Amino acid sequence: MTPNPTHRKRLASAVSKATSVPYQRALDAVIQASEAGELPTRLDADGMLQALSLLTERLGGPADTFAEFLDRHQGEPTARQYERWAAGRPDNPEAASALINAGWQHAKDGGHRKALDLFRRAEQIAGTTCRRLALVGQAEQLYRLGDQEPARSVFLALADELAGKEPDADLMSQVCDSLTDLDDPAIGLEWCDRLLAGSDDPLGDGLEAVVIHRQSVRAQLDLEPDELDRLSDELEEQETAFFQSLPHLAREEADRAAVSLTTPNGAYDGLVLIWPDEDVPMVQERWPQLLPRHVDLAEYRHNREHRARQFSDDGVHRVILVPGELSEYERYAAHKGADPALPQTLTAYTQALHAQQPEGESAWPPPRNGPCWCGSGVKYKKCHGGNPTTD
Repeated sequence: MTPNPTHRKRLASAVSKATSVPYQRALDAVIQASEAGELPTRLDADGMLQALSLLTERLGGPADTFAEFLDRHQGEPTARQYERWAAGRPDNPEAASALINAGWQHAKDGGHRKALDLFRRAEQIAGTTCRRLALVGQAEQLYRLGDQEPARSVFLALADELAGKEPDADLMSQVCDSLTDLDDPAIGLEWCDRLLAGSDDPLGDGLEAVVIHRQSVRAQLDLEPDELDRLSDELEEQETAFFQSLPHLAREEADRAAVSLTTPNGAYDGLVLIWPDEDVPMVQERWPQLLPRHVDLAEYRHNREHRARQFSDDGVHRVILVPGELSEYERYAAHKGADPALPQTLTAYTQALHAQQPEGESAWPPPRNGPCWCGSGVKYKKCHGGNPTTD
């Protein structure tokens, strides 16, 4: 293959798009293969296809799923990488999610016009839930671009669409978060009242988040508390009581002592073991003393976030999320001749796993505008990071 830099860059760009690996990594692979004489001498159409096939296979093949794509980038793709992934998979149902994530990244950097375009493109190809998320993004960008009335119209149209429907807690949270970020309580109150107008029982209809947000914006507008505001106070008291019980669940899970000494002056890292979603019920079935059976998946995620916050509040040096794996844990216990049901075995496994720096291990908290650690695909600030008391 000719050492022509342009040819190398063209091939590296094609490889990066096909595999979703970072461009520089793709370019390094091109250069190494070229210097080893593994690529075709001529990069005509056939030569390009041969080279692309070889390098794509070497770098792990194309990222067919959104989860694989996120894994390749340690959960933090750039906006351009999100866009490329979506562009290469126009028929993939998750392409809309990639465009939405790209939009929020552009918005974070002040690129509201570009973000608006991406949210509109996502709306055109998305299913119902993603389309509504794209509408939230559109409304926020319109507002930030100075088009307050069109933004208001989008928010209110979304409220009309949601009224009387089965509530989507994540969507409600995102709308409330966007309205809070825009700091326009008048639009926030109008949105809440429009959505609540069709409900005789907001709590029974799953509209707690809307009731709480309504109280907040009414307080900003110096309005006298009404019956719904008093209901919001009761909700917040109930949530506070629930989350105050979580330290007990953390002790039941028996990984509270999972810490490792990291510096000579006595600083500690707090290690929070995270079981994959599919392993949680199996861990509960085999070792309920480690993870009680009554804890559902949402509560388990709450528990992990709460545990990380506890470590942080205790002043540890760093908080690290360590991805566990049930089969690996069983092998570890067998190798050590230890009982996997014992808390100290789980603690030792967590420490040993951290020492190996496993793929997927990450510092907590993640960037507010990065994907949430729980794998929801939603930005951390709009998921577990948005409010310590929300999922």
